[in-house]
Amino acid sequence: MILEVDAGNTRVKWRIVDHSGCIVCRGAGVQFDKDSLQSCAGVRPLRARICSVRNSEWNRQIRALMQQEWAIDPEFAAAEAELEGLVNGYHLPERLGTDRWLAMLAGRKRWPHEALIVVDCGSAATFDFISREGLHLGGYIVPGVRLQLEGLSSGTTLSDFGKPDWHDSSPGRDTEGAVRKGVARMLSAWVVEEVRSCFGGAARVLITGGDGLGLSESLQRYGLDQEFLDDLVLDGLQIALP
Repeated sequence: MILEVDAGNTRVKWRIVDHSGCIVCRGAGVQFDKDSLQSCAGVRPLRARICSVRNSEWNRQIRALMQQEWAIDPEFAAAEAELEGLVNGYHLPERLGTDRWLAMLAGRKRWPHEALIVVDCGSAATFDFISREGLHLGGYIVPGVRLQLEGLSSGTTLSDFGKPDWHDSSPGRDTEGAVRKGVARMLSAWVVEEVRSCFGGAARVLITGGDGLGLSESLQRYGLDQEFLDDLVLDGLQIALP
């Protein structure tokens, strides 16, 4: 059994797969600890693959935990200059976020002959563009919807706005509604504009991340052809660390 972990800025997703890649169990939370596997009683991982965008202290602690609990030394993925037909577009390839690299690897693996736009909607919202030939053309990074909501709340005298409103793009009739709808609409409209202006609109659009499902549902109302893939980063781990 292989434990796969995607440690983002806000939450940690994990799953255990067998050696054929079939998912045995899965979970998610703010942290990952030995109690996280209680729902998989009796399943003992023999190997661990990790994507982490957290700091070195968190990585050290998770390594120590796995060594203590299961006597395994986890493998941490990192961005590379080129792998499996995907060419990293950064001037310093190792500076590309590991989660972005893995999501692109997974997309390229599934659609090796198509131009791709990969949107990861988490604490930050990231865009990455991949040509048909597998060249990463770069991307964008902006605050995700929750960071935008928190920024408005902490930087003004306005109140806590709650969650983004992906399902109603009509103008808000109160301040909180106007903010919740506004930030969701702003990100959705930007995705639509980028997709229609890049590759002549002829690219497959992949959405992932903690707020990815809401974004995907919002984009459907714009008539944008796209696909939500919740495990894109975890799938990339199997390519980067086979």
